[in-house]
Amino acid sequence: MQGWFFVMMSMEVGVRALVFLLLFYFSNSLQAEALKDPRTRDEDISYSKVSVDISKNKDDEFVYSYTVTAPVKNKGKIHIFKVDLQCRSKRTPARVSIGKGRATSYGITIDNLAMWGLYDGPGYINSGLEIISPNAPGLRFFSLMPVMRNSPEWDYPDEPDPSIPWLGDFMVTGMIPGPGCPGVTPPIDAAYFPGSTGQAGFGEVNKLLTYSEPMRDRWHTNESVKELTITVHYADNIDPKTFQVEPGWAQKYFDPKAGASQTIKLPLKQVKNIFKLRVSVDPNNVPASYGYYREDNDEFEVRRDIK
Repeated sequence: MQGWFFVMMSMEVGVRALVFLLLFYFSNSLQAEALKDPRTRDEDISYSKVSVDISKNKDDEFVYSYTVTAPVKNKGKIHIFKVDLQCRSKRTPARVSIGKGRATSYGITIDNLAMWGLYDGPGYINSGLEIISPNAPGLRFFSLMPVMRNSPEWDYPDEPDPSIPWLGDFMVTGMIPGPGCPGVTPPIDAAYFPGSTGQAGFGEVNKLLTYSEPMRDRWHTNESVKELTITVHYADNIDPKTFQVEPGWAQKYFDPKAGASQTIKLPLKQVKNIFKLRVSVDPNNVPASYGYYREDNDEFEVRRDIK
């Protein structure tokens, strides 16, 4: 009788284990089915706006007070706001404050950028982020980076997949007044944008292609807008043979010539329109200031809000 009891107990334990395994498998299967395709991620923050008020404090220093607006139409959160402070091989004299604004962190990075960690969701306006400097205004490069994590709900593959969007696909860059560097930064009324890779780290090579319109790389417009106007300036030392545009159908609109300028009107055929421009330096005319970089890559994204 005792042996029969142990047999029954063993069978019960086995059934329980089998049920547990089936439930575990079923639960994991449901979880796997619920995971999101990372190719569909859209952390769009290109509705965002950045503005600045410039005043002087009691010590006769310039106070650059920035406002970062995240409209309710943004899909992602703004993570980091940066403003360039480079001055040749040095940094423009400046200090950073949150003023009346809100930031999880702030300071000056090792590559000479004023930086604020924001985490601003759609509908938030963050005013009073300050740079204090004795230097008068000049036109400066800024960037907005979204919050983007490889969180468990996304079904990321084990191997890297270039078709999956990441930070660079949603980052917003443009130009705004900030502490200038004499002889380096353009005046604040200049129409000058070095393109989407204009931040520190790319150096002088980013000037192979510059633009006087548009003055930022990502934005929204309404459905009545059918064209994108780009005024591009080709540096004296580009290699025109290396100039490429994506999508390929847009290549015919460009006529790259060293030292020339050109205004192009590109048709906006999609709801989300992306144009990528790329050119290399003439191998016989590479300034030492270019470092290891030989190619300038810029990207423009225009989203048409179709009702």
